[in-house]
Amino acid sequence: MKDRQFSGSRGCLSREFDSELLVYDPQRNVGHCLNSTAAAAWKLCDGNNSPSQIARTLSRRLSAHVDERVVLLALDQLANDHLLVEPEAPG
Repeated sequence: MKDRQFSGSRGCLSREFDSELLVYDPQRNVGHCLNSTAAAAWKLCDGNNSPSQIARTLSRRLSAHVDERVVLLALDQLANDHLLVEPEAPG
């Protein structure tokens, strides 16, 4: 997962509440409440950012070091919750 790029799941609805983000997956009829770090990582999952790029972007935005392992943990949980789509490998 370290060097792969992911996209946020299509069709999910999201709404911000203070420092958290509620993401609703209508296909599974499940809502997920993401903390600020997971929410920021999810928003950066556009298919163009690797975990290391996400960590660097978050570090700049938060003016504090965000370890890539934290991003990987967040991405792992997001993937387990079906909130990420892994791009298809080129044929």
